[in-house]
Amino acid sequence: MTEGVASTCLALITLRRTAPGGAAIPIPGGPALAVIALGFCALLAARMGRAELLFILAITGLGVLHRLMARRAAPSPGAAQ
Repeated sequence: MTEGVASTCLALITLRRTAPGGAAIPIPGGPALAVIALGFCALLAARMGRAELLFILAITGLGVLHRLMARRAAPSPGAAQ
């Protein structure tokens, strides 16, 4: 669960910088709350056992691999069909 919260917080920070007016429901201090949540996630991750941390790293690695494979397989927007 920690990695899901952390990735959501990172996405919020990234999207607020790249598309500042795109928030459907803008929350004052949203990026600051995301940084606080990231700190809390880091605290929880630091308290995990080795087996739990390895499991989360393996699942995250599979997710990154899947994303890279999906990006490679998807046709580019300008490509003729």
